[in-house]
Amino acid sequence: MNLFRSLKHRNFRLYFFGQSVSLLGVWMQGTAISWLTWRLTGSPRWLGAVGFATQIPILIFGLFAGVAADRFMRRRLVIVIQAIAMLQAAILALLTLTGQITPVLIFILSLFLGFIFAFDYPARQSFLMDMVGGEDIGNAIALNSSVVHAGRVLGPVAAGLLIAEFGEGACFAVNSSSFLFVIAALLLMRTKDLYPQESENNHESIFKSITKGLEVAWNIVEIKKPLVFMSILSLAAMPYIFLMPQVVSERFGGSARELGLAMSMSGLGALIGAVYLGLRKDNEGLYRQIKLCLFATGLGLVSIAFMPSLVAAAPSLVLIGVGSFIVVAGTNTIMQTLVPPQFRGRMMSIFTVSFFGFAPIGSLISGFAASRFGSHIVIAGGGAFCIIALAIHSISSSYTRARQK
Repeated sequence: MNLFRSLKHRNFRLYFFGQSVSLLGVWMQGTAISWLTWRLTGSPRWLGAVGFATQIPILIFGLFAGVAADRFMRRRLVIVIQAIAMLQAAILALLTLTGQITPVLIFILSLFLGFIFAFDYPARQSFLMDMVGGEDIGNAIALNSSVVHAGRVLGPVAAGLLIAEFGEGACFAVNSSSFLFVIAALLLMRTKDLYPQESENNHESIFKSITKGLEVAWNIVEIKKPLVFMSILSLAAMPYIFLMPQVVSERFGGSARELGLAMSMSGLGALIGAVYLGLRKDNEGLYRQIKLCLFATGLGLVSIAFMPSLVAAAPSLVLIGVGSFIVVAGTNTIMQTLVPPQFRGRMMSIFTVSFFGFAPIGSLISGFAASRFGSHIVIAGGGAFCIIALAIHSISSSYTRARQK
C-alpha cells in the first residue's frame, strides 16, 4: 500500500515498531504529569510553569542540538538520548511511588526532560532521512507522526485508567520501561543499510554553524513562511494542552479518566491528519493547506469556550488535532524536502525551536491568565490569536501583490 511504502526499509520498520511502544509511554507520562501537578497544587499557574519548564530548554539549547545532529552519528546520538530519557522517567516514578514527589521536584525534572527533548527531536527527525532516503521521506515523516499521535490517542486513555487504579507513579514506571523497545530497535539496525550522512565541518565554530543554518532557513521562502505559521501555533494554540486539566475538572466536572479521553480526541484528529499526509505523493498545495489548518485549529480552540460538556467539545478537539498536526508535519515535510543535506540537523533544530521553543512562553502567559480569567477563556483567546494573525498575513500578502502589479 502507498500509505506504508517507507516500511520497505528494514531499519525504518524496526524504528517504527520500537517507537510505537515507546511513544505510548511518553504520552502516558505527559498526561500523568499534568494530572499530578493539578492534584498537588490545584493551580493553573503551576500547570503553566510545568509546561514552561518542559519546553524552555528547547528554546535555549535547540540550535546547539542541531549542530550536534549534523556533526555526530545520529543513530548513536539517538540511543544515548533515549537512555537518558529512560533514566528521567525512572527517577520520576521512584519519587512518586515513594510519596516523595513535590511540585518543585516536578518542575526540576520537567526542566531535565526539556533538556533531553532539545537534543532528541532534531536528532530523531534528521535520522529519518538516514533510514529511508529522499524518495520516501514525506511518507516516513507521516508514518512516524502517525505513531506519535496513535500514542496521543491511546496513551492518555491508558494513563487515565492506570492513574485511577494505581496512581501517577505507575505511568512513569511504564514510560521508563517502554524506552527499552526503541533502544533495542536502534541496536538491531544494520548500519550498512543507512543512507550516508553528509557531515558538518567539525573545524567550524558552533556559532558559525548555527548562523549558517539560520541563513539557509531565512533565505528559502518556502521554508520561512510555514515556520512562521508553526511558531504562531506554538505560541498561541498549543498551551491548551497544559490547561486542559483545569477545563476538564472545573468546567466539565471530570477526573483523570475524562482528561485522558479529552486528550485522546485531539490525538485522534492528529491521526486522521497523519493518514491524509501519508497518502500524499508530493508537496503540491501543502503550504495552502498549512494556512487552512492553522485557521481550523484556531476555530476549534475558540469553540471550546462555548461547549457545556466534554461530549460536546469532542468534535472541536478532533478538529484541533487534525489542524495542528498538518501545520506541524506539513512544515516538517517541506523543510526535509528542500533543505541541503549537510544542514538537515540544523534545519530540524530550527523546526524544533520554532514549534517547542515558543510554547513555554505561551504556557507561562496562559497559566497566569487562566488563574484570572479561566482556562477555557484563555484557550479561546489563543485560537482567536491564530485566526487574527492569519488574517493579517493574508491582507498583507494581498497588499504586497497589488503593489507589485
